[in-house]
Amino acid sequence: GCDVLAVEGVSCVDEPGKWVGDITVQHDGVVLDIQCKRPRTAAAIRPNFDKAKKQILKATCPGSGMIALDLSVIIRPSGTLLSAQSEASASDKLSKLIGTHLPGITDEVEMIGPEIAGIIGVGRIPCMITEPSMIVGSNGRQYDITRPYSVAEIAVALNLRSPYAPTLRCLGEKLDQWLKGRSRGLPQG
Repeated sequence: GCDVLAVEGVSCVDEPGKWVGDITVQHDGVVLDIQCKRPRTAAAIRPNFDKAKKQILKATCPGSGMIALDLSVIIRPSGTLLSAQSEASASDKLSKLIGTHLPGITDEVEMIGPEIAGIIGVGRIPCMITEPSMIVGSNGRQYDITRPYSVAEIAVALNLRSPYAPTLRCLGEKLDQWLKGRSRGLPQG
């Protein structure tokens, strides 16, 4: 639902612009840089946010954008898997894990200028889903089957003072649809 103009400053073949964002997109005539950061600790969220903000504001073209923070490393302790009773409960659990870091992030939205549309918080972690199987045992009860799965969620914090907030809202909705469409296929491990 949007045009990708460049990735890491490398423009598409037919795109004449010189873009410097990690990703530069165009949607309904609005061009935005997306500066992506992957903090490895909760304490690194703020410095990563500040760096992304400076990168967006420093760029002369387009000079506007959004910040994407991948929180996957922070919300998943090393060597662990999330356990859940269904894909929906895995998504709910992941949303809550992302949400524990959002108050600090969304407070930052108040402090950014109108050039920045807002923040996208992203998380993706492996999990094990245990749910009833279609097979019934001799006791008349269904067996439980545990299978690997990969769950992903996003959270969008809009900067309501930005004229680009509606574009971020639309992009966030499209990204959410894309993620949910991917999860309807085969389990991802």
